[in-house]
Amino acid sequence: MDGSCLHTEQFALFMIEAPSSASLLHKTPCFMKHSHSLADKETGLENLVASPLDRSESFHDQLRDEFLEQRRLRRFSGSKGAAFTLTELLVVIAIFAILALLLMASLNKARAKGRAVQCCANLHQIGAAALLWSSDNQGRIVPAWNPGQSANLSLNNWPGLLAPYLGWQRSPNATAFSSYSSLPVCICPENPKVFGYGYNYVYLSWIQLPIKNQWVYYAQVTKPSQTVMIVDSVVTAAPTTQWYPYVRVPPSQFYGTMTDVVTAFRHPGGVANVLWLDGHVSAEMSNSPAMTNDAMWQINQP
Repeated sequence: MDGSCLHTEQFALFMIEAPSSASLLHKTPCFMKHSHSLADKETGLENLVASPLDRSESFHDQLRDEFLEQRRLRRFSGSKGAAFTLTELLVVIAIFAILALLLMASLNKARAKGRAVQCCANLHQIGAAALLWSSDNQGRIVPAWNPGQSANLSLNNWPGLLAPYLGWQRSPNATAFSSYSSLPVCICPENPKVFGYGYNYVYLSWIQLPIKNQWVYYAQVTKPSQTVMIVDSVVTAAPTTQWYPYVRVPPSQFYGTMTDVVTAFRHPGGVANVLWLDGHVSAEMSNSPAMTNDAMWQINQP
């Protein structure tokens, strides 16, 4: 050992595990010096140093086990704190539960806003497709159905007329969509099982009043940016299973009030998304001018 003395713990282990060699160490000059330092650093080791060297094997085993246990506790246990009481644990669990509820509420609001944004994007695409259809059809406004009202998934309704401009490939003999999911852009994310948008059929389609069965042209509309074309809609009797291509206008001088297919104010803040005839989209509340009377649904506005 190049003349240096044994490290304290090595010395202790040596004494514990090899008692037969203790007599040799007793004769070394550094024995007495390290016996004192060992007593200062390790609890219980002074008894080991001061004990007779001819202890029995069982006593050495006991000391060795005690020493190793003390060293293990020092190494791995660290400082010991008081355990939590049941009350404290319940308080912590309650706090985490409240935080989780707050987080879930925030996430739900964020998801709802995301669905509203997606709905607006859908209507923007539909508006662009309607303008393209018009340019291919002598400036006419796409009707709610052509030539007459058909089954909901019929390609004669406005989603079917606009489908080629929305990326849908029509099969040669197809007369209807196989399902609502065939044209996802016409589905509002807040009601994902059916198409979610209704058309201003009273003033922009075949049965526009007071004159019926005539095409309506963009050139006839005095204020396209203030004329409602398509809105969030819902069939009141079966909101998740049925869809009609039209929506009833607000209280009208021609129809009064009808509520079988109405504007759906289903987005955050109680708003409905509205596609206007010029292609822009806005969120409207139930008390907005466009939703309280049919003046902003007509083509001949003053």
